[in-house]
Amino acid sequence: MSADSLQALQEKFELAQNEIMQLQKSLQDKEKEIAKLNETFTSRIEEEIEKNRDREIMLFQQSKMAVMGEMIGNIAHQWRQPLSAISSLASGHILNNELGLITPE
Repeated sequence: MSADSLQALQEKFELAQNEIMQLQKSLQDKEKEIAKLNETFTSRIEEEIEKNRDREIMLFQQSKMAVMGEMIGNIAHQWRQPLSAISSLASGHILNNELGLITPE
């Protein structure tokens, strides 16, 4: 081989080495970018999971309050029903007494 061909091969080799070094640097940059994106996505996923937990807790509390309200309404209805019957009987007794249909004894 001649000196010129060796020189040409050496220049090609050096160019190839430079290109490999640039590609390696580019690869390292991309790896850093991917790692950063991965951290970002991980933190966003954790935030969304926490938000979903908070929503579930809130929905559970609202559901409990709705059930308690319904239960209190049922209890109030159960109290009003006998009180209404007592009130009707007492009003009827007073009216019958005022009309003279019954005697005080």
